[in-house]
Amino acid sequence: MKQAVKKILSRISPRLLFASQVYRYTRSSSSYYVKTGYLRSMIEGKPVDKDGSPIPWMNYCIVKFLKERLNKNMSLFEYGSGFSTRFYAQNVKSVVSVEHDKKWFAMLKEDTPANCKALYAEYNQELMGGEYSQTVKK
Repeated sequence: MKQAVKKILSRISPRLLFASQVYRYTRSSSSYYVKTGYLRSMIEGKPVDKDGSPIPWMNYCIVKFLKERLNKNMSLFEYGSGFSTRFYAQNVKSVVSVEHDKKWFAMLKEDTPANCKALYAEYNQELMGGEYSQTVKK
């Protein structure tokens, strides 16, 4: 009977089937989706942990792996800014982040944590990144 209902739901609306599955797996506070923050990320539309703190667009196992290894004595450089920048800023002494998208850079620059230095650099496809890929050397 359950298989028949799933089959009908998947024909009517894949989203409805997905919603019913999400509901089933998130009713309990001990659910992986709740404990990791996955459900909260889906609701908020951005990558966060269970407390709402920003995390990189990476799977939760990798985020946990990084959290266990990062410390406040470290300085970090990253290509691409965003939620990862905020995550790293919470876990290391300083972050230098280079971004190539002007609109994204302008938006993030307004809300960059104090221990972060955000840089903008042009990306040139023909030069394998050009200025953007050379920023780490500066």
